[in-house]
Amino acid sequence: MLVAVLLVSIFSIYSIINKEEKEIESFREKEFETTKTNLKNIVDIAYGMVDYIHKNTDNNSYDAWFANSADSTLKLDGEVQTMMIEEVKKQLQSIRFDNGEGYFWITDTKLPYPTMIMHAAKPQNAGKIMDSQKYNVVKDKIGKNLYQERVETVLENGAAFVEYIMNKPGTDEIENKISYSRLHPELNWVISSGLYTDSIHLAVEQKRAEMKNLVWAVVLKVIVVSLLFLIIGIALSIYFSNDLTKAILEVRNRLKDLSLGKEVSTFETKRKDEVGDMVASLNALVVGVQSYTDFSREIGKGNLEKSFTPLSDNDVLGNSLVAMRDELIIAAKENDVRNWINEGFAKSATLLRQFTDDIDAWYFSIIEFVVNYMDANQGGIFALDNEDQFIELRACLAYNRQKFQQKKIGLNEGLVGRCVMEKKTIYMTQLPDTYITITSGLGEASPTSLILIPLKHNENVVGVIELAFFKNLESHQIEFLEKIGESIASSVISNKNSEKTKLLLEKSQQQAEELRATEEEMRQNNEELVATQEEIKRRGDELEKLLKQQQEKEQALVEIKSKYEDVVDQGNE
Repeated sequence: MLVAVLLVSIFSIYSIINKEEKEIESFREKEFETTKTNLKNIVDIAYGMVDYIHKNTDNNSYDAWFANSADSTLKLDGEVQTMMIEEVKKQLQSIRFDNGEGYFWITDTKLPYPTMIMHAAKPQNAGKIMDSQKYNVVKDKIGKNLYQERVETVLENGAAFVEYIMNKPGTDEIENKISYSRLHPELNWVISSGLYTDSIHLAVEQKRAEMKNLVWAVVLKVIVVSLLFLIIGIALSIYFSNDLTKAILEVRNRLKDLSLGKEVSTFETKRKDEVGDMVASLNALVVGVQSYTDFSREIGKGNLEKSFTPLSDNDVLGNSLVAMRDELIIAAKENDVRNWINEGFAKSATLLRQFTDDIDAWYFSIIEFVVNYMDANQGGIFALDNEDQFIELRACLAYNRQKFQQKKIGLNEGLVGRCVMEKKTIYMTQLPDTYITITSGLGEASPTSLILIPLKHNENVVGVIELAFFKNLESHQIEFLEKIGESIASSVISNKNSEKTKLLLEKSQQQAEELRATEEEMRQNNEELVATQEEIKRRGDELEKLLKQQQEKEQALVEIKSKYEDVVDQGNE
């Protein structure tokens, strides 16, 4: 009880102090909003005065000047401007408020730095460009020129509040200040005034002091009341301690055992008050824990069919156990489905790799596996003949017995042709009675569902698998068949490519043999040609030798003839 009273007291005191801080903060915000409202009203009054002066100062000369001016910025010059500024100074310079600390000033809208037109507190600034570093005092934007910030914000919004810091006149203290500026669109004047916010701080501190006195008075009352409740509670607890303490100790001991995870038995009490209700609730909890334990043990043994009823609709633990069982059932089903799919993929992959030259046997082994694994009643596998443009039934199985049928279907005929052309799975659960019949030794019956899976790989359809069932298929079974169809299509394409490669290799080898024979024949011809060339060369050499001998003989005859003629001539002489 002491702990409870202390906690209640501490919480109450904390709540009071926290509420005090919130009220002070709310008071601060309200005072700040009031200051902004007052400042806006003051500037609006000055704006009205300037607007009145603008509209009533020498209308004739002003209107004549304005009508001849092509300046879109609407600036005044000459006597009209001087007249207006002097009249504004006369009206605004003498106005003071906020204990003499409040005044007005007017700038133009030039950027980056405006020019001061009128300053009630510092008349010497009139005509001065406000670009000094000392004006870089904008709050939260230290380094930003105060007058530049006002002009930019006012040009964007028409009016604006700007917070900044500045020395308070007559002191060295730097205080927060807020200004309100309003744009006169016809004159391009920014009319401004400002107020120091130190008065808000003083008002808040005064409010804080008042709240502290009130809070401490309330805190003292809370402490007194808490002590009274503590004394009364201790007296009553001592008065009713005997039987109450015994029952509470029994409850405590059992709760302690429960917290340690021990097995706890129920106990009876004759009390009909709140303690009796507590004992009854504890007994119900003990029974519930026992049921939780039995249920958890069965779940741990894998008995997911174990029934369990929560203690109530609000029994969080009981409902959580039921939800856990349901999730385990779902997870077990999903795991069975996943294992079934993985096992099917593994078996089909092994089967598809066992390709032999007997293509019909290969097709039959595929349809046999699919029919048996899917627990189908009947199935067939069709292959697409791209050259002759028809679909041929390659293997068929019903009730684990091979059926020998020859069946060719055009590309635009029946569901098989439609499946090939659309390249999509066709699943039907409402079949005409005359569409297909499954026959057994006990009679004939129409299937419940029919599915046609295109054997498709990269949008290239090479065949169709058609299966009939006496049941409806689940989504994972259809997805499995589609994946198997892709694997079968890939194997068919691979086998066709292998067959083409084999034929090309055999043709290449035959061409290589023919090329080698041709090369051998050419080699022999070349050798004969070389021998013939050598024979021709030998005979040419012999002929050349005979020719040379003949030429030598002819030369000798010529010489003999010449000598003979010389002898004849000498004889004649």
